Amino acid sequence: MRLRIVFLVIPTFVVSGCAPRGHDGTVRIGIAADLKRPNMQTVLRGADLAIDQLNSEGAGNRFELARPPEKATGAVEIAAAFRDDPSVVAVVGPADSRSSHEAAPIYSDEDGGGRHALAGRSPTYILRQLYDVQSGARSGKTVELMKPIAAQLTLQEMIDLAAYSASKMP
Repeated sequence: MRLRIVFLVIPTFVVSGCAPRGHDGTVRIGIAADLKRPNMQTVLRGADLAIDQLNSEGAGNRFELARPPEKATGAVEIAAAFRDDPSVVAVVGPADSRSSHEAAPIYSDEDGGGRHALAGRSPTYILRQLYDVQSGARSGKTVELMKPIAAQLTLQEMIDLAAYSASKMP
């Protein structure tokens, strides 16, 4: 079974370095956005710029942005299309909480027992939690246990941990 990951931010994906590549070595990242909605062209342009930057850095990998199928409308259909596309190894988005919530069961392949999952916990969520523990924005008994560990982490280490944790099957 190949490793497939949902990422909300492209830099976190790059740090993980553990996604499978296409036959030609290209890493395809889906953009989970209904491109027919207002302002989504701006989101698409931002993702295109990030892909261009990754490719210009010449780290040995070639990245490509996979757009959702024209017929797909809404988060669930877009998520299903990317989950079922074996060439897509990661997904950027969705851009809003409602869409993320609707798409989560699809990305984690709940109906298929996780065999075709694209999801672990969002690396953005994990990174935010680590940062909040380190900065003191979170509190509570269980948080107290994490504070000494989080206090020692650099931002890069938090990103690495978030990428690794997100790559694990739910």
